[in-house]
Amino acid sequence: MKHGKQLLWLGALLVMGLCLSIPWSNAQTDPVIEGRALWATQSPKNESGIEIVIIESFKITVDDDNTSYVCGNMQGGQISFGDITVYTEPFTFSGFVLALYPNGTEKFVITVNATGEVFCYGLTIVSDGFFFSGSFAGNFTGDFASQFPESELKDISDDSGQTTRGFLVKYHRDGTVFSDSLNILGSVGYFTEIMALGSDSEDSVYLVGNFNGNVSVGPETLHSSGILSGFYAKYSEGTFHHAQAFGGNGSTLAIGISTNSEGYSCIVGSSTETATIGNATIDSAPYLSVYFQQLNPDGTQVWFDRLLTDDSTPYGVDIDERRACSFSGPFEHFLEKSNNERIEVPGTGSFFAKYRPDGNNVVLDTTRGDVLDIFYDQSCSDTTGSCYVTGFYSGNITFQGVTYSNDGSDQYFVAKFDNDGNFSGLINGTGLSAGESLYTMNDNLWVTGLFSQQLIIDNFQLSSIADTSMFTVRYT
Repeated sequence: MKHGKQLLWLGALLVMGLCLSIPWSNAQTDPVIEGRALWATQSPKNESGIEIVIIESFKITVDDDNTSYVCGNMQGGQISFGDITVYTEPFTFSGFVLALYPNGTEKFVITVNATGEVFCYGLTIVSDGFFFSGSFAGNFTGDFASQFPESELKDISDDSGQTTRGFLVKYHRDGTVFSDSLNILGSVGYFTEIMALGSDSEDSVYLVGNFNGNVSVGPETLHSSGILSGFYAKYSEGTFHHAQAFGGNGSTLAIGISTNSEGYSCIVGSSTETATIGNATIDSAPYLSVYFQQLNPDGTQVWFDRLLTDDSTPYGVDIDERRACSFSGPFEHFLEKSNNERIEVPGTGSFFAKYRPDGNNVVLDTTRGDVLDIFYDQSCSDTTGSCYVTGFYSGNITFQGVTYSNDGSDQYFVAKFDNDGNFSGLINGTGLSAGESLYTMNDNLWVTGLFSQQLIIDNFQLSSIADTSMFTVRYT
């Protein structure tokens, strides 16, 4: 699971070649999403002394003051976020959380360093701050480690550096840490990661991740089966509640979660071979299942569904206040529904699926670029039910009969689907780029992703001074 999005996108760049020309003409410009870029910013903004600099955003969310928070990973030594300079190990990934004021200027950066690699994956807002999560190997170091008592870090130390464990931590909105808020999941010699977070109106946090061996989650000790197992847990008032594992003969991954204000959660993941996920038992062999489920606030399963395909790593998931769920992600060659209805594409495509609160699938839409298209993340409006999906495509991409084109380079986009699942517009980026996460609130849309060389967003032109740079944009 480590930085899978980044590797997929960089792999596509290698296929296309990094020397592709940047300017392109859009073959179709209508329909488009109404709105304009209020601001666009990039990281890093200044040169680094290290030859290879990579910054990967993974998740974006926004608080009620329109401050945006981006969680991601970076490597490259000294890296600048505006006037804020942070240090990472030159050739080892570190995690970060970047906070941006409503006007797009940098508020603070939290850097998570360790003796091994660190990846930040999950991020969620609560009333008095925010939580973020991920995985780390070895021992925490630097400014992040200095915030916690030495005795607390000693209890979780792993001098071998060979163990990957999950972490969950809470911060105030000014970038200072809550005392006693660091939680570590996993045991020495095993693998654990916390992939995604959701939260409800009571500030309870809901998390999913993956592990092998054994992992203690509060009073529960979960045991993996097969290669990797997924897990779900609730965290409130400093304690974990009703944790459960999903697993079988192969790999069963829990990748994304979205939670509404009442504590109902939708989860997306994947599974190979035979697996038990809540009340559902499925057999995917010889293919792979993309599974969707909704859980009650107490962790019991409301409904479950799955799609068969050759391969997929689905990231996109959202639940609204009416408990309708939507999901998105890439797939290879075909999708087969539980009623055996099959959709086939010649290579790699992407899907968008929407479910009513009772679990009835009302939309399953697929698309494919000439070379490649990937759906990474999505966010839906509680007022209109419209959903926005971001990712990248190469060549042509068609949404329900409407085709868009670029010069063949990977290019980020935001697609809009209305409450009934009808495609209703597109935002096209330019240059070598990929949208990785987005968030919508009060008729505004925040998008973050990766780019190389140049990226033009409305009247904003960003120029990458790193091997891979990060962009963040707010549309209004």
